Amino acid sequence: MTAEEAAEAVRMLKPRVVIPMHYGAIVGSVEDAHRLAALVGELAEVRIYEPRGAPA
Repeated sequence: MTAEEAAEAVRMLKPRVVIPMHYGAIVGSVEDAHRLAALVGELAEVRIYEPRGAPA
């Protein structure tokens, strides 16, 4: 899902909080997560967490 597609999902579903997942590990980048936050604006709180490395 692109940042634009995710922003459209936010507009449709109206969540209070959005947490981008898998960026940088599977697809996308941290820049994509920040682009999502910019696209969403005031519609929802976007929480971007720093990735922690590979699971054990």
